[in-house]
Amino acid sequence: MKAVHSLGTPMTDEQYASHWSIESVNHNRLNDYDWMASFIDANSMILDAGCGNGLGCIAMLKKGCSVIAIEANEHLAIQAIENVQAAGFSTKLINLNSASFEEIESGVNFQILLGSLFSEHVNNVAKSFEFDYVTNWLFGASPYRAAEELKKSIVELDAGYAREYRENATIACQRLSKLSKNKECKLHYTLRSAYEKDTPKSIAIDLFTDEQNELFFNSNMVKPENINLRKNNSMMSPSSSQMKYIATNPNSSIPSNIKPVIVSIVI
Repeated sequence: MKAVHSLGTPMTDEQYASHWSIESVNHNRLNDYDWMASFIDANSMILDAGCGNGLGCIAMLKKGCSVIAIEANEHLAIQAIENVQAAGFSTKLINLNSASFEEIESGVNFQILLGSLFSEHVNNVAKSFEFDYVTNWLFGASPYRAAEELKKSIVELDAGYAREYRENATIACQRLSKLSKNKECKLHYTLRSAYEKDTPKSIAIDLFTDEQNELFFNSNMVKPENINLRKNNSMMSPSSSQMKYIATNPNSSIPSNIKPVIVSIVI
């Protein structure tokens, strides 16, 4: 029997994979992934956190990058392998928990490590390769997956669980970028957010800068010049599930004075 709480009946990993596939196709159709990849240097080595169905990684692969991805949702990992193969790139799926580094092949374009971003195994991967970037794009998960990672029961999750989970992932990715053998490795993450339509863009960027620096414990790592905003056409309908990602309560309506954006941050 499925758990039921104040957020309704939570999606399973399989349901989330189906849901995200639709959303990801919308992002791809609107060239959002190409926009995100524009902040990544060509021919880079990437450690990607949460590759989803792989469409974002394809944008990086087309720039000559090699990608090692971490994905906890097996259904999405299988989709990613199929999508990347269809795009003409070599792939490999590896179980992170039982993997030896010999299984990670330098000649393969795209390799998925199936397992948790928060695993100690991921730290070892970061330490073993010269990654140029750790990427974390529009990170999310099913409520069951998030509950497991947050060490909570499914009924303990409230409306803010997704934000907490994404923030934990961002902090984890920042740590991974510091563990890379390449000491110049950068973290590039993108998130869905919004600001009031009458707010000047420069002010909005300053607000995002302050918010993100608070996430990293007032470290001032995030600079305004490294934040870019993209109008998110895929979320313009107030009833769209993508728009609900940035609502305080997923079941609430979205105010008409809110401008949805994708925020790109490089640190």
